[in-house]
Amino acid sequence: MVGVGVNVGAGIGGPVGGAGGSTGNRRDLGVGPHFRNDPIRLRGTAGGQEPLARLAGTAGRCRGFAQAQPNHTLVLQDNVFLDVLAYSDDPQGDVTLLVRGADGTAWCADREYRGRSPQIARRRFPQGTYQIWWPPAKPIAPQLTPFP
Repeated sequence: MVGVGVNVGAGIGGPVGGAGGSTGNRRDLGVGPHFRNDPIRLRGTAGGQEPLARLAGTAGRCRGFAQAQPNHTLVLQDNVFLDVLAYSDDPQGDVTLLVRGADGTAWCADREYRGRSPQIARRRFPQGTYQIWWPPAKPIAPQLTPFP
């Protein structure tokens, strides 16, 4: 399993708030004023065949493979500073992080820097909807089992 943690930045006075629905591996989360559960921890499985650079809309630093649909959708009801951190239950797991805003802006992070978990730290996110992926760095092929 892999997961992502979303922390409200320090010194803002807590402008974030409540959770939304989930479907299978995916969870939609609304965040607004008076948020109390900081950090938010989301879990799920990762993998897919879609290149992360294509999902990000950039040929740059985004590496990894994911499903076309994001792991989670985050709806910010106010402008907030957030830390977003991806992690794996497997210490050897090579996880990447992609956050994409409704305006097409994308932020990517991976474990390239000193082997740390990928994070997007102390960034001001404007109000809006954000899609979050945390795929492994290498594609995961579907498991096929032949009939006996």
